[in-house]
This record gives sequence, structure tokens and C-alpha cells, in this order.
Amino acid sequence: MVILGTVAENYLRQFASKEDVDQTFGLYDKHGEFFIGDSHVKIEGDDIIVKDKEYQGTPGLWELLVMKEQDKSIYNREDFRNYAEILRHTNAMKHNHDPNQANRNLVNHRNITR
Repeated sequence: MVILGTVAENYLRQFASKEDVDQTFGLYDKHGEFFIGDSHVKIEGDDIIVKDKEYQGTPGLWELLVMKEQDKSIYNREDFRNYAEILRHTNAMKHNHDPNQANRNLVNHRNITR
């Protein structure tokens, strides 16, 4: 049984509507489990574990991972660095999450690929 922290629970509730959720680069649900890019995501409390690396589940990191239109007042540089690292390590920015494919070129995510 997974026990979610308050921050994780608040952001995961967004999946009910799917309206404000980033369906291009963000978390997605596949057969009742969460993924980002090509990788399974484990959630412990508010923290996020991707490819055996644990990230502190701050409101800012959750904002970046879940929301389609992120509120810049919620996340900081560290949150953005962690988000960028997650996207790169999970091939989330690659076409079909294939590491051999070119990066998807979207304006909002241009700084992550550098």
C-alpha cells in the first residue's frame, strides 16, 4: 500500500480531470502505475524515485512534473534542475522515449536539452 504525502496527493488529484496535466512530458498513468518517459516512477510520501534515484518531492518539483501550465512562483532552480535531470534520464524529451531519436523541439523545454 502506498501512503501519499500531502503534496503528492494534491498534485495527483489533477489526474482526475486530465485538463491541466502535462500529457507530453509529465507523469502518466499506465495500468495503475506512474511513469515518466520510459521509466517507472515510485512515490513514497511526497518523494519521487526514478531509476533508483530519490528526489525530494517539493511542491515545485511536483508542479513541474504534473502541470501543463506551471506556476513559476512555485518552483525554484533546484526544482528545475531536478526536473531537467528526470526528463533527460528517462528519455521523456525524446520522440517515443527512444534514446536514439532526436529531442522533441518544444519552446517551453528548450533550456532543458542544453
